[in-house]
Amino acid sequence: MNRALEQGQIFRPVRPQNTPWTFWLVAVVSAALLGPALWQLWHGSNASATLWILACVSLLTAGLVALLLIYPRAMAYRADARGIHVRGLVSWFTVSRADIVKVALEDTDLVFRSNAVGAPGLHYGQFITKQGQAVHAYSSINKGAMVVIYTHSREPVLISPRDEQGFLEVLERLGYPVSR
Repeated sequence: MNRALEQGQIFRPVRPQNTPWTFWLVAVVSAALLGPALWQLWHGSNASATLWILACVSLLTAGLVALLLIYPRAMAYRADARGIHVRGLVSWFTVSRADIVKVALEDTDLVFRSNAVGAPGLHYGQFITKQGQAVHAYSSINKGAMVVIYTHSREPVLISPRDEQGFLEVLERLGYPVSR
């Protein structure tokens, strides 16, 4: 077998069309509030509880916005003989090859989060589709063509590789049950 296929080719998720202006607005407002608050705290003027709360909330908000902007760029997908692997921010999640029934490219629309993190450009966890089906999504888009991995033991898994056809071709070469 080809060594590149044994190691598994890395596929990146679809890039979100644009980052919503609200994210940038929150980031700018957080930075605008955080800067003066930290300046006041650092230079020792009477630091009231309100100033400390403002600094902490601004710092947490800026961190959350940074995480939501960086996370979709950290996501990756890989397929090898053992299974299909999805990288989140800190670890890999694997769908075992023995558990896979079928892999297909389908139009899907994620509507509700049931146990997930969902934001523009970030859909990670358990969702409900427009058709009412529970799925596990590891995607950077919430609507459109996604690779759906049907399994024996759990809800379908949705991923959104940038090159869907290339990803499906790699799966076919590895002997996965790909439905076109």
